[in-house]
This record gives sequence, C-alpha cells and structure tokens, in this order.
Amino acid sequence: MKHCYLILYTTIFILFFQFAAAQKYVYEKAEVYFLKSDFSGTKDLKQATYLLQIIRSDDTTYPCRYYNKFGPMLKQETFFDSNLSIPNGIFLWYDVKGNLDSFAQVYRGRKTSYIYYDDSLKPIVSAKYKNGSLFEKREYLLNIYTDSTGNTSNLKEKEERDKLPDSVTATQKAASFGTNGHNDWKKYLEKHLQVPDRFENVMPNGSYEVVASFLITKEGKVNEVFLMHSCEWSADLEVFKVLEDSPLWQPATQNGNNVIYRQKQSFTFSVNR
Repeated sequence: MKHCYLILYTTIFILFFQFAAAQKYVYEKAEVYFLKSDFSGTKDLKQATYLLQIIRSDDTTYPCRYYNKFGPMLKQETFFDSNLSIPNGIFLWYDVKGNLDSFAQVYRGRKTSYIYYDDSLKPIVSAKYKNGSLFEKREYLLNIYTDSTGNTSNLKEKEERDKLPDSVTATQKAASFGTNGHNDWKKYLEKHLQVPDRFENVMPNGSYEVVASFLITKEGKVNEVFLMHSCEWSADLEVFKVLEDSPLWQPATQNGNNVIYRQKQSFTFSVNR
C-alpha cells in the first residue's frame, strides 16, 4: 500500500450516492454501511465485502473508516463537512495485517505531511508541506534530508544540529491519569472497555490487540486518536470510545510548563466461547 498518498484526494462520492440503498444502523457514534467488493451499497450483509463507518466527531470533523467485513481497517479518510467533499484531517492506510502503512495530514484539501512505516511501525520516509509545496523530506533508511530548495544533506547530522541546547538537561514529566497513574487508568479501562457482542460472535477464540496513538493536550484532554494496529471494526470503535470519553489527564510538563504529549496504548480483547 506504499505511495497511497497519491490517491489522497480520491473522494467517495461514487459510493456515497448509493447509501440510500445500503442497510444502515448506528453503533455507538458511528453510522455503518455494507459495501460490495466494488464499494457499491447493499442491504444484505452476506453480500458485503467491506464495511464503512462514518463518524461525526464534531461539526467540522467527519472520519470515514473502511473495513474488511471480518478483519482490520483498510483506510481512514477525514473530511471537514457532512457532504464529505473537503478533505481535512488525518488520512491513514493499513496493510493486510492491520498495521499502519502510511499516515497523512490534510488541511482544507491540501496535504501538509505524510509518513511511511515499515512492518515494525518505524518511519521510513516523512515529509512536510507548506502551501502545497514540499518543505522538507526525511528518508531514514537512506539517511538523507531534503530541504525546501531540493538540497540534500546527512539526516543524522541535521537532527543532531536541531536538538535544543537544553534537551539533555530538560526535566520532563510524562502525562498521567488520575492520582495513581497506571493503576487508575487500569481501573478506568476495566470498568469501561467492553468486548463488543459482534466481536465475540464473529471472531475465533483467542486474544486480539488494538494499538492506539493519541495526544494529551496541555489541558489534559485526549485528542487526535488514531490506530497503529487495527483489529476489527467493533473492537476498534470500542477503543475510540473509551479514549475519546476519557476524563482529563494530568498533562505532561517540561521545565515546569505543560506540554503536548503523545501516548501509545495497547488494548487486548479476548474471545473464549
């Protein structure tokens, strides 16, 4: 799925006008549609190859997540409007195992950044854009940094030069949940994270993992949740729900000031019938 960013602006109008013919139901915050192999709508789940979730996160954020009927996510597209006509936000593509393959961010139809990952979810290539033009590119395997003029240099040396003078001595405290950190977060998950009925019905016995990445803002809010590893749509949606509904965290601090902190979390779902 490498180079998927080339199709970033592919809209879903072809299938969207067929939604009237698709069976639709609500699962928590998502509207779910059944899609055939050609992405046309169907009323019959037996005929479906894919599922589509459309979520209204707020008035200007509409994530659309495409899934295999009985497997991990294929991709996520995010739009600014309910007509799904203005790409805006996070775009994600996954491999057949559900691992994140590539990541892009778009602002009002313009790509602002992208990242490619290897099978271990380490970045291979990343790039940033300004006003639609390439601003910088980092090729980690080749150790090449490319600037906005097209000049190249040693990437490792570039990153060494970019380190803040006080980065070694800076005192940073990670974000934490509640008063007892990990223990309080564990209790919250035990109370609120449920194994969805659909997941128990369609998945074979075993343990399954969903890996999420999310920001803790300076105010302690959970924001920008996306999946590093997808499992199955109902389990994934359960992870989104418990993270987005999470109470405030204690923000991370650096040198005494609140800072944005990105957290990575693994969630396990078990089926034992």
